[in-house]
Amino acid sequence: MSSINTKDQLRYSTGRARDGSSFKVPETYDMVRSLFDPTLPKSISDYFTLLCLTSVLGLYWITPQKIRTVLFIALYLFWRLGYNVGLGYLLYNQSKYEMLFRWYEKYTAEGTSHTLIARLIALELKQRLGDQVKQTPLEFKTWLVYRSLVNLILMMDFTTYMGLVLACSSHAFDQAAPLVILRWTLGVAFFVFNLIVKLDAHKIVKDYAWYWGDFFFRLQNNEELIFDGVFDLAPHPMYSIGYAGYYGFALMTKSYTVFFVSVLGHFLQFVFLEVVESPHIEKIYGSGDANSEALSVASRDLEICKEEGSRPMTMLQNFDPLRSADYLTLALVAYTGVFPFFLPNTPVYESLLFAAALVVKLVGSLLVNSVLYYQSRFKSWTKHFIRNSALDMDVTANSRRVEMIAFKNWILCYNNLTLASYSSLFVLAVRSLVYGPVEWTNWFILKLVLTTALVAAQYLINTQILESIGVFGWFYGDFFMVFEESKKQFLRDLSRTGIYRYLNNPERVSSVLTVWAFVALFEHHRARFLALAVVYTVNNIVLLNFVEKPHMVKLYGESNVTHKSGIERSINQLFIPPKVQGELVKMNGSLDRLIADTSKIIDAFMKKDKGNDQVLNLKLIKTSQNDLTIIDSVDVERKPGHLEPILELVALQEDSKLGSKFYVIGEEIHVRWTQDSTEDDEKSWIGLYKFLETSSSRDTTRVSSKGHWAPIHPAGYPLWAANHEGHVFKDSASTGEVVFKSDIVYFEPGVYEFRMHSGGSHRVTCTSSPFELRLPELQTLPLIGSSDEDVRPLANEIHEKLVSKVFGTRIPDCEFAWAGVLSSKENAKRVQTLATLLQNEIKIEITKTRLIMEPNLLLLVKKIVTIRALIDALDE
Repeated sequence: MSSINTKDQLRYSTGRARDGSSFKVPETYDMVRSLFDPTLPKSISDYFTLLCLTSVLGLYWITPQKIRTVLFIALYLFWRLGYNVGLGYLLYNQSKYEMLFRWYEKYTAEGTSHTLIARLIALELKQRLGDQVKQTPLEFKTWLVYRSLVNLILMMDFTTYMGLVLACSSHAFDQAAPLVILRWTLGVAFFVFNLIVKLDAHKIVKDYAWYWGDFFFRLQNNEELIFDGVFDLAPHPMYSIGYAGYYGFALMTKSYTVFFVSVLGHFLQFVFLEVVESPHIEKIYGSGDANSEALSVASRDLEICKEEGSRPMTMLQNFDPLRSADYLTLALVAYTGVFPFFLPNTPVYESLLFAAALVVKLVGSLLVNSVLYYQSRFKSWTKHFIRNSALDMDVTANSRRVEMIAFKNWILCYNNLTLASYSSLFVLAVRSLVYGPVEWTNWFILKLVLTTALVAAQYLINTQILESIGVFGWFYGDFFMVFEESKKQFLRDLSRTGIYRYLNNPERVSSVLTVWAFVALFEHHRARFLALAVVYTVNNIVLLNFVEKPHMVKLYGESNVTHKSGIERSINQLFIPPKVQGELVKMNGSLDRLIADTSKIIDAFMKKDKGNDQVLNLKLIKTSQNDLTIIDSVDVERKPGHLEPILELVALQEDSKLGSKFYVIGEEIHVRWTQDSTEDDEKSWIGLYKFLETSSSRDTTRVSSKGHWAPIHPAGYPLWAANHEGHVFKDSASTGEVVFKSDIVYFEPGVYEFRMHSGGSHRVTCTSSPFELRLPELQTLPLIGSSDEDVRPLANEIHEKLVSKVFGTRIPDCEFAWAGVLSSKENAKRVQTLATLLQNEIKIEITKTRLIMEPNLLLLVKKIVTIRALIDALDE
């Protein structure tokens, strides 16, 4: 982070002391110029630093080769600890207690000028400031003395490190020429990149921030952190990407010693950043927009957790021992990631575990992408919970609650799918490491270290993502806030702080780091990990480009979603010429258009015939007509002049638009039959079947009619006739008509057919043409209001077309208190039928118990109207 705006030169020339007074900041020079530029005056500390550097060079040449590496490891670690621990201790105490100011005052107070330390300080300041010593405040002078120590430690740190590099370079060319060229090309590139980062960083922050000047005094009008140049490329670039040269030298020398020492030195630098520098930055600059956005994210997450009283489980964080769903998550992790580890090490089990990991990821990816896609386009997930939960609460007052129920169930589902994917992946990796044919060579150890680094990087990036967008963003909350009130409360500007300052979509990288690291690590199972890596990567591309991006553009606008990230701006500024940038913009625009066009095609395909059951039924009927034939009983010999068995549907309605034929559910169905007179025709009967259940066999019915049947001659089934009074039969020896009344027809929409069977058997003599049973159309929908007067016409229509068809005249009107009728045992089947029928008609979950609990039909319809209005509003 930069603490100076390079565009405001006043910030370099005017400082502010602790008491608020201003002073002119004397000119200073960077470390290299102050030490090696012969035109600049030197101070006593400069001469001492040069002497130390010269002694290190001399020590390198006189030290025997055998101990040179060990010696320079020790020297480097001494000066590295002097940097991170020594300077860190001084800065930490200066930030908290102003310790260096007190030391300066102690050693420069009256009566102490005769001491060696006082004389050295006075000499150092006189050589650096000249006549300006008296006009310069204590804060600046303390900083000058401190930076003299910094010059010594940093130069010795670098010099001893380079001595170690030279000491370990004896095998730098002990490889085939192509590998040597590759290593040196990458190594030099890393070093050049490191150099560019450091130079650009110094260009922006100047000596003031380079030497931690804000621990001592502030520059005028320097209240905010400014992100510019390389500071827009990565967080803390001088400590992160600014150490790329370390790894470049490790590549050039082909030395594991240099590599591991570099890793240790880099790690110590991050400790210094975390313990010393970051707390001080927070103290004097605050977090600015990041702080306010963090509060916004926290308040949003708090609203999500309000009902449960605890944060939802995110991966394995926030486990609540009193929340039963969390134990389900732990059991899932144990089943997919712990239990498989103890299975025998055999090829069969290894293949099964790989197949399990692949299937878990494929199924999880399909579910996540499908749910988010349908939720974005059709609000399908939320609608499901409205249909299934809304009748159990006052939906008008609790629409937010239903919305949150849907979101929290998604959180549980998504978290479990993610954990199952990664636990099954990690168990494969651990078993490959423990049981696989692994040779612990230096090369494998290096790959293992790099793999560990990539896994840690994914964890750290995900942690940063979670901190920046909270639980709400982590679980795609933008997809699930569907009501206007919720959108106003939860949907805010896209995050531009934390890791999102540098990357628009950090998950584009973070979500695949681990799996590709495993591909590089394991050679004996590389094909398996490669297959998993391809699945992870393809899923990542589909999710980000075809599901998430279109939704975010719809909510926040394209300019907010596709703006240039900090890394993109910095790379363009530092490395890419403007002409090349223009070509890249054109290519990126073409790719975006391709993605947008593909998304439109997918949308059109998914919306086609969506929810149109009649169209699907028509396709089924037309497909089946090619296979429909009149089936003769295999056991009946036909004599000349015999009658072909026929079933004819009477008063079948026709849909002129779709070209299909149908009956409305609840209507009586008249079936005319024709059949030769045989000795067993008295036992012939007609059954009503769902077409899909019987289409596999045309000569024999292999499924039960489930009570949906009638004899063609009632005399053949006297018991049935006694239990089904009122059915009309017109029959003769060879022809007749059967009426299927409401007690033996289906109250479920779909495609059906009638089948006539001979002699009390399931041998089919003929079938009718397939036809539809359709729900009755409610002419009074949609309604504008929800008062009794607004709702009564619809309630009357439902009573006439549905309730009366199921119950006959048992319920006289829509305001009749029906609890006594519906709760009687003899009507149990009718109540279930009515519940199913209403559910299919209204598309809302209505149970038998819910029907009985409602005082009457009018009040039930009022609730249904409110819920339907809520669902219809989501379709707009």
